[in-house]
Order: sequence, then C-alpha cells, then structure tokens
Amino acid sequence: MSTMPIKPTWLDPHTVAQRWGVHKRTVLRAIASGQLPALRVNGRVFRVSETDAAVFYARSCATCASCVQTKRDAA
Repeated sequence: MSTMPIKPTWLDPHTVAQRWGVHKRTVLRAIASGQLPALRVNGRVFRVSETDAAVFYARSCATCASCVQTKRDAA
C-alpha cells in the first residue's frame, strides 16, 4: 500500500501579513533577510509554505516583547 505525499499549502505574502496582523512589507523583509523561507515563483512573486509561516510566527512571537507581556498579563 502506497501513501500519498501531503502537498504543502502555499500562501502569498499578503495573506501571511493578514494572518499575522502586520504589513505586507514586514513579511517581505523577513523573506529577504532569509528568516522566512519562501519560494520565488516568477520574478517578484513569492509563496510561503503555511508550515514555514506557522513555525516562523511561533518562534518570533515567543520572543516578541508585546506578546511576552500579553502572556504575563493573562497569567
């Protein structure tokens, strides 16, 4: 019995920015700096794996001062 590989879901930087509540340029800067892996589709068009976006957000959110403060306030 063979298993079918799971296809990753690809997001454009605008969608990633909307999910994170940031500007699209913030996502593009993370891509340009190499912090957020992305696939260049055609010239200036990028796609980000949904998994990579989630990992990046979780990692950066854990060190973000406002997120840490919000978590402390909730506790």
